[in-house]
Amino acid sequence: MLYMRQREAPGPDGDRARLGVVVGRRHAPHAVTRNLIKRAARDLFRLRQSGLAGWDLVLRLQRRFEPTEFRAASSAALKTACRAELASLFEAAAARAARGTAPAEAGGPPSKSSTPPTRPD
Repeated sequence: MLYMRQREAPGPDGDRARLGVVVGRRHAPHAVTRNLIKRAARDLFRLRQSGLAGWDLVLRLQRRFEPTEFRAASSAALKTACRAELASLFEAAAARAARGTAPAEAGGPPSKSSTPPTRPD
């Protein structure tokens, strides 16, 4: 799941997009797998960062990466599945950012600012 929030004012890093990645042990039991997912997310984000200027994004894993399904973090199947899912999330986020809107996130904790966190469809 990818949450998006448009910043009201440029921060110390200017108008650049920022990314946070949350990969818990429950979703990826092995540290090697968690690191691979984070590395892939940062790599894809770096390629699409210019189209997401002024937005903060938080990537939170929804799907569990079973050790029985993906035996090793270096497996091609894991890398392919991870990159495909992340690419679709970032493409949807870039399209949403280009329109300048994002839907309100339902059921989440209340936001401290006037702009609620959002996620692409």
